[in-house]
Amino acid sequence: MSLTGKLKERTMFGFDVCQTDFGQTGFSPVCPRLAVCQKTVLRASVSARDRSTENSYCRSLEKRVSKGPERSPLQPNWELGGGREDTISGLNVLDASASGRKEVGEMRQLRLRAVGVAVGLGLSAGALFFGPVEAAASTWSIVPSPNSGTSDNQLKGVACVSSSSCTAVGSYRNGSNLDQTLIESWNGTSWSIVPSPNSGTSDNQLNGVACVSASFCTAVGSYISGEAAQTLIESWNGTSWSIVPSPNSGFSFLNGVACVSSSSCTAVGTSYINTSDTFLSLIESWDGTSWSIVASPNTGTSDFLNGVACVSSGFCTAVGNYFSSDFPPGTLVEAWNGSNWSIVSSPNTGTGDFLSGVACVSSESCTAVGTLIESLNGVRWSIVPSPNSGYSFLNGVACISFKSLKSCTAVGGHVGGQTLIESKKANKWLIVASPNTGTDDFLTGVACVSSGFCTAVGHYYNNSSGVYQTLIESA
Repeated sequence: MSLTGKLKERTMFGFDVCQTDFGQTGFSPVCPRLAVCQKTVLRASVSARDRSTENSYCRSLEKRVSKGPERSPLQPNWELGGGREDTISGLNVLDASASGRKEVGEMRQLRLRAVGVAVGLGLSAGALFFGPVEAAASTWSIVPSPNSGTSDNQLKGVACVSSSSCTAVGSYRNGSNLDQTLIESWNGTSWSIVPSPNSGTSDNQLNGVACVSASFCTAVGSYISGEAAQTLIESWNGTSWSIVPSPNSGFSFLNGVACVSSSSCTAVGTSYINTSDTFLSLIESWDGTSWSIVASPNTGTSDFLNGVACVSSGFCTAVGNYFSSDFPPGTLVEAWNGSNWSIVSSPNTGTGDFLSGVACVSSESCTAVGTLIESLNGVRWSIVPSPNSGYSFLNGVACISFKSLKSCTAVGGHVGGQTLIESKKANKWLIVASPNTGTDDFLTGVACVSSGFCTAVGHYYNNSSGVYQTLIESA
């Protein structure tokens, strides 16, 4: 059965896979097991002009679907119409033709929808907050959150400057089946939707946010212009959100952002260069007046940056993954020393590892999460033992510090569709009980301002309405 017109939608852990109704004919570049398919998607889709090209792409993709053993205990699912459960490069492929999930439109030209897994907390995405540390927040509860319209709503990132001032960003689908920016605000009592602009007349989405005060926030993502994704950056001045001009390098999108002041921000993502068929890391810098592209290194294969954390204008860390030829990804870490970016050696458990989010409490203490947890001790990155409850992985992390004590909270989800929260206490990571609203509950970002206040955002699938809706949890 052709994928065209029968592709089902499922979002796992914030990764949007085969979101045809967004106009995407492939996968999020940070989807962990699709190195081969990912490139096929872009090559076939960038040049797609008619149905025959799209059908050719679909046939080539279907040929990649074959039964095989699980290659990793960390596998997101996708849903295809076709009557089988298989794997693609280690991903489970589940037929959902009779699952009751809503069908989406036929494949259109490529438009990229990337997940924003960088976490904005306070001063920066994954940055520190100095305050008393007793134990990481452990009693989580669902907080009511609004949705825009009657179709899909998803939150991708969150930033807090206090327990009464948080901002969450994502996207919702409007009546024209287009994704539009979604921004919600917490005032200490309730969440409400804040008007946010969109660029052009096609799809827009926000993936990450950072706030340095109640009157300055920056959100990043992408929008569609013609047939290409372009960077989207919006700024909050305490009264309203507005679009700020941002540069592009080819087919570009931003996943995460960190700010240390209203005049110093760093955003990260990826650019696809069609002429050379390559994915390159993309880093942009805000100097208080304008955004500019900053030179960033690449492994020479395909590089993706998913999250960033900064503790000063002279120290930032960006994390993600890289693909090498037809092999699964490996972790990618880049560091900023105030003058230039460089690739820093980062370990892997084997093949197929990636990093989604990062938090730093100092230039000598950072924590990165994804399919594993890694820690920087000021000299080198190392893998940290962490619990694994079934097939699961982490999307975002927040750390707070006081004197010599450090506390971290990481969020994500299980392949079975349930939230996952892990907490670092006394240098040991533990799974913390977290509530679920229904099926397909996933957390994509987290922010903490103290040991007594953390907020996590994501989405869940509402079986009764057949759409994704916002999910916010607090501890």
